[in-house]
Amino acid sequence: DAILLAAHHANMVPANAPMLLALVFALVVGLLGGRILPALTQSRITELGGPLTLQHRRTPGDLAAAAVAFSVLWLATDHTTEVAGWALFLACALQAVRFAGWQSWAIRAQPDILMLHMAWVWLVAGLGLVGVTLAWSLDSWQTACIHALTMGAIGSMIYAIASRAFMPRRAGRLVVTPDLAIGFALTSAATLLRVFLPDCHLFGVEGLHWAALSWTGAWALLVCRILFNWRRPAPFPILSADRRVRAHVVG
Repeated sequence: DAILLAAHHANMVPANAPMLLALVFALVVGLLGGRILPALTQSRITELGGPLTLQHRRTPGDLAAAAVAFSVLWLATDHTTEVAGWALFLACALQAVRFAGWQSWAIRAQPDILMLHMAWVWLVAGLGLVGVTLAWSLDSWQTACIHALTMGAIGSMIYAIASRAFMPRRAGRLVVTPDLAIGFALTSAATLLRVFLPDCHLFGVEGLHWAALSWTGAWALLVCRILFNWRRPAPFPILSADRRVRAHVVG
């Protein structure tokens, strides 16, 4: 952030800097989230007694990461954007293939895991939308579609993972409280409004402003949840619940 602000002050920020930054963070989400999500999903399915085993294909994930990295390098060297757009199309398809094997239907009643799956949907959609704007040079729609990655994929994934540290633990599972559920839903609502309906009007307020209000409200709810837990001991493990049955000895 400091480097970016200094570059802005010196008028040295490249025109495609927002695109490059969004793609770099999308690459990180694909690499890290692509390991966290199937691991937590498989753990929950096993805990529920399900016989399902996730189809955890590493090759599509590696190829998707390579495609995104290639598009970043291609755009950074001021080449034409069409090739980068098709590379992102490839990444979108590969991440969709991975997602198809992660058994979202099996965890539809597990909100803490479902939040992660919904964030991954935004990653797939964001890569595809940005790919469209680059492949067909839709510059007027490019800024809006970048938000599918920044707000949708990156924001939702951060929200889904960060909120796990502050979810109540019951019977060895994390419980998504109503405020966290609403907050997560607001991140997606804000993204939809920003990408697809920025110029619509509802009750005299533009869609862009509704997006800003939804986005701010989502993170305000998470901050309130953090403050509610502030003086309590940190749970362990931090991002999941302890499923071990503890024996209490009465002396």
